Amino acid sequence: MNYKSSFSPLMLNLCVWVFLGFLAGPSLQAPLILRAASKTVKSGEEVCVEVAAQQFVNIISMQYSMKWDRKVLKFKEVRDFRLPGLSTANFGQHQTAKGVLTFSWYDQNLRGITLRDGTILYQVCFEAIGAPGSKAYFRFVEFPTPVEIANARSQFLQLEAHEGIIKVQ
Repeated sequence: MNYKSSFSPLMLNLCVWVFLGFLAGPSLQAPLILRAASKTVKSGEEVCVEVAAQQFVNIISMQYSMKWDRKVLKFKEVRDFRLPGLSTANFGQHQTAKGVLTFSWYDQNLRGITLRDGTILYQVCFEAIGAPGSKAYFRFVEFPTPVEIANARSQFLQLEAHEGIIKVQ
């Protein structure tokens, strides 16, 4: 029997695509989208930035950092927690005077959480201390806590982050 003739180029091509499909599996996963709200506020007043999620499907853990201009915004608190198990303990507040807030959360049931698109996860509240006309960008960043998001299938997801802009009147 001639084995070379029974193994066609089509079969070889199919095997390569199946193998590459297994390798590329996690990268085909939709990214988690986080959106920080943009706001306009008067100097001296409180402003809260809602952080909302899209494509939050079977998420088991996530961590990242947030950054803003400390000359424009003074951190007050985090609140309005809508993610199961989320509390102030999930936020590293020791660098807020430098304009940095860290975040780390995991599903304590280890099953993965799915939320509707647009669900607000929490709010970060500030006092606007900048002069009228100033603005601050509220960004999701990779330092000091690197971005890491995992789903219940132990796949790491990308973060598609959308910054918010806080304008002071």
